[in-house]
Amino acid sequence: MRRTRLFPAVTLIILVALAWWLSRDRDESRDAADAAAVSVPDAFFEGFRLRSTDATGRWDYQVDSPRVAHYPEDDRWTLATPRLEAYPEEGATWHAHAEQGIAWPDEDRVELRGRVTVRRAASPVNRPLELDTENVRITPSRDYAETDAYTEVRQGVSRIQGTGARAWVAEDRVEFLSEVKGHYVPEDQ
Repeated sequence: MRRTRLFPAVTLIILVALAWWLSRDRDESRDAADAAAVSVPDAFFEGFRLRSTDATGRWDYQVDSPRVAHYPEDDRWTLATPRLEAYPEEGATWHAHAEQGIAWPDEDRVELRGRVTVRRAASPVNRPLELDTENVRITPSRDYAETDAYTEVRQGVSRIQGTGARAWVAEDRVEFLSEVKGHYVPEDQ
C-alpha cells in the first residue's frame, strides 16, 4: 500500500528535476539558437490525446493528433492531422478534422489549415450537419470561427454554399459572405 503511494511522488520529483535541468540547459544555449533563428521545436508529442472537462466535470472536448510540436520563438503549437470531438450539453457530438492545426495559447487563436471537415449526427434536439471548407481561423474564448474559402453546409438534403463564412458556434449561427447559393427542403411535419 505504502509503495503504491510512493511511486507517483518519486516519479513526479524525477520529472520536475528533469524539467528544471532541461530548462537551465536551454537558457544557456538560447543565445546561440536565437542567432541561428532556425525554427526548431523545443518539445513534441507523438500519439497525442488531450481530454478536457468543464467546471462541473462533464467532458467538454477531446483533441487527437499523431504528432504535436511546440515552437518557442512564437509560442506556437502545431498539430498534424488533428481530430476534435466536442461534447455539447445537448445534442450530438461534433467531430472535426483538418490537415494541420496551429494554436497560439497566449493569443486565444487557433488555425485549422488545409481541408477542414465538421460533422454532427442527428439527435432529438438537432438535425445532422456536415460542413466542408478550408483554412479556418478560430477564437476559442468567443466560440467564433471564420474562413475566406469556399464553404458548404449540408443538413439532410438542404444545403448552402458560398465564399467566406463566419460562425458563432454557441449561437448555432453561420453567415456566408459572398457568392451564396442555397437549396432548402423543409422537414416533414
